[in-house]
Amino acid sequence: MSLGSFVNSCAYRLPRRIPLIAPRSFCPNCHTQLRWLHLIPVLSFVALRGRCRDCRAAISIMYPGMELLVGSVAVILFMRYGLSFTFLATAVFFLLMLLVALVDWNHLMIPNEVIVAGLLAGLLLKALSGYRDIPPALLASLLSLLTLFSVLVLGSYLFKKEVMGMGDVKLAAVIGLFVGFQGFLVSLWIASVVGSIYGGVAYLTKTKRTTQSSNCDIAEVQKIPFGSFLSLASFTVFLFQEQIQGVLDLWWISIS
Repeated sequence: MSLGSFVNSCAYRLPRRIPLIAPRSFCPNCHTQLRWLHLIPVLSFVALRGRCRDCRAAISIMYPGMELLVGSVAVILFMRYGLSFTFLATAVFFLLMLLVALVDWNHLMIPNEVIVAGLLAGLLLKALSGYRDIPPALLASLLSLLTLFSVLVLGSYLFKKEVMGMGDVKLAAVIGLFVGFQGFLVSLWIASVVGSIYGGVAYLTKTKRTTQSSNCDIAEVQKIPFGSFLSLASFTVFLFQEQIQGVLDLWWISIS
């Protein structure tokens, strides 16, 4: 659950350009630095009854929610893989994609720091599993980036407006590194379907989300946080890649 706290901290600080190390954790409302007793995952939220001890401002339920989610997923992954390399790789990819989903949903941006961390983590994991895995992983990463960049250029030309941000394109490189080019294509298809459904429902119901720009000004927008859908879709593909590969093999045999 402590990793969930770290994800929460990154999701808050990175879009605001606040260093991750200092200052110490603080209340977003009154900016009072928190004591260690106030930083115990979930328990501190319950003890404080969901409010800051100093200014009594409400604490977002997102904070304990993310802590419980990360803790629960970590337990599930440990039960599935044990203390293994696969557990480590899956947990790292999950934390990266969760962070991307949170930031892009709230700010419509994907920080370069997350992209760089994802690329470095992916290369390190490939090196630990065997240096022979690095060249095909880099090729998959490049192909994924070029594919989404082509979609960006073509879509912007056809619709005469920006259809996605460069953050999504750079995210494709990280995803390709972890799940391969074929896995990226499946992730892109899933994210496109889910994102289209979300966008269609939002358009028909005239629903606008409250989000924050890079300077953290609050605004209501109808833009689709495609990076959020793509990151969660890619983790799903990573988690069930063997089953998905089996389905793709059967489909290929059926049309051959």
